[in-house]
Amino acid sequence: ELGPEDIPLLNAEDATENCQYVRVLNQPKDNSRRCFAFVPGYEMMTVQNWMRFGKRPTAPLDETSPFKLASRGRLSSGKEEYLPPRKKTTVPMARDMTVQYFTQLDHAHEQLRPLANAAKTAAKSVIVMTCNHGQSELLMNFVCAAKSRGLSTNAIILFATDVETYELSQSLGLKTYYDEETFKDLPTKSADSYGDYTFSMMMMAKIYCVHMLTSMGYHVLFQDVDMIWYKNPLEFFEDKSLPTYEFDMHFQDDGSRQVRFAPYSANSGFYYIRNNPVTQLFMEDFVMAGVSGLTG
Repeated sequence: ELGPEDIPLLNAEDATENCQYVRVLNQPKDNSRRCFAFVPGYEMMTVQNWMRFGKRPTAPLDETSPFKLASRGRLSSGKEEYLPPRKKTTVPMARDMTVQYFTQLDHAHEQLRPLANAAKTAAKSVIVMTCNHGQSELLMNFVCAAKSRGLSTNAIILFATDVETYELSQSLGLKTYYDEETFKDLPTKSADSYGDYTFSMMMMAKIYCVHMLTSMGYHVLFQDVDMIWYKNPLEFFEDKSLPTYEFDMHFQDDGSRQVRFAPYSANSGFYYIRNNPVTQLFMEDFVMAGVSGLTG
């Protein structure tokens, strides 16, 4: 019988010397009793998780229960985080929003093209921000902070989701886009809490705005309005001398290590998409999967 001391420790180079490819498993440092089973079968690019839990979605782990296949939303406590929407109206509403968005997309491209051409950098990057009236103070704070540091806002297109924000953004000197048909059902107030209805609907708007420009061939830096700049962020993303220039997408770290953010903990409040066929497909899938981002 082999013990831990009988398993040799190798450096990465020696361990992978004879490998054609490497499958990596990231595991948290906790006290849970995790077992790993290597069994013959079909090629898979995902890892199956099997856990002992009860029948209810909120049921805790139950060591008397048989193993069941667990979704990626099943927490180590046994609770299921990914549940279908409770309201019968949520899925039809998301479907209607998606149809409405794609119906208006060609029109949006026509309206956006002059703004995008005026905003784009030499590398064809555009900065996108989305705002409603409830977030207008944050927008003003961002613009004032940028001006106080002498930073240009010329590459920014502000997507306003209501008339009040459209007028405010223009008065601040930002290139501004507003389409009533696309954004007419979006709330004008700020979200009361993370993940509530208003928050979810504004997240949909943020996805639409980025998709509009990636589908036109632009590289896009998206950022929330609750941020300020110390320097122009595009200088980093457009620097071809950096090894990170080859990355398809850059996301800031969310900080949360919840399973719902696994495995990369990407935060959608600040990210850069380098336009190519892979990222265009990513954004298409993102828009089409919009119902998964709605709550209720």
